[in-house]
Amino acid sequence: MKNLITIIALTITTTVFANTTPEVLVSTEAVEIVSLEHHGIFSNTTFDADAENLVFDTFNNISAVQIFNSEGKMEFQLPVMSTNVQINKNLFGTGEYRLGFVIEGLADVLFTEVTIK
Repeated sequence: MKNLITIIALTITTTVFANTTPEVLVSTEAVEIVSLEHHGIFSNTTFDADAENLVFDTFNNISAVQIFNSEGKMEFQLPVMSTNVQINKNLFGTGEYRLGFVIEGLADVLFTEVTIK
């Protein structure tokens, strides 16, 4: 029941505060990445199939990336301090995740949804 309430709360929060429609950044047989709050922060987003890396390039430095599981629990927080971050697919299991990008100069954490197929 607690998990259901958490999922509903995250869904409502995302719906209320999202100021744009979701944008599919990457869609392959292995992964799908959808930007929930794209403010033009990403200059490039790809999936490097050879290295199995999710690659995010931004215009401003990424301070950290927060990785949340499907229940809304933060599993990792990775310090970045760069405009490029590469996250290996083996860090995830099959399923849905949410990545929170802490961007220098922005007060809000910006979220993407990642589905590992």
